[in-house]
Amino acid sequence: MPGTRLHQRIVLLIIILTWAASSGQADDLDTVRYLDEREKATVREINLARTDPKAYAAFIEEWIPFYEGKLRTLPDRVAIRTKEGLRAVREAVRFLENCEPLPPLTPSPGLSMGARDHARDLGPRGATGHRGLDGSRPGDRVNRYGEWKRRVAENIAYGGDAPREVVMRLIIDDGVRGRGHRENIFHHNYRVIGVAFAPHDKYGRICVITFADDYVD
Repeated sequence: MPGTRLHQRIVLLIIILTWAASSGQADDLDTVRYLDEREKATVREINLARTDPKAYAAFIEEWIPFYEGKLRTLPDRVAIRTKEGLRAVREAVRFLENCEPLPPLTPSPGLSMGARDHARDLGPRGATGHRGLDGSRPGDRVNRYGEWKRRVAENIAYGGDAPREVVMRLIIDDGVRGRGHRENIFHHNYRVIGVAFAPHDKYGRICVITFADDYVD
């Protein structure tokens, strides 16, 4: 019933505002010293997508005119041949338009340092993937600086250093079965996040993003 849905949305909004207030999140980011401005902006982008997915759908829609078949040519960017073309973009818009708001994520020093280790490991070698040169997995790397609880995950974006572009690409998740990167961004149990950018020998720039249900630094 309409009244029931309205009540549910009000309750969800209260939960989101309470979480942001109790976590000291959102724009206490200005005081965070372990993230650079690009990394802080990436946290803000992800939190904007989580807390207002319907508004974020409009940003995704803005890319539609820049596709010709499977070729995407953004202004001042090298043309990229995607795997799915507009199909993935429109599917991402539908997902966001039907997604309920989620609480923002709180940045973590340990998750960010684990992400930075991996970015700096892959970058100079021009490598890709979630396994480090030493055989480490995402959970191993973040546990060097603390301890993750229940679940941990990692997104990696190659190329581009504009936070909105990075986050939009991960939400569209072109060519990824199951849209795993998008699922991580919108996982309802994740509460903490780490972000790191680094130069990448093949793609110019790499962004590693780590997520966890909880994390003790």
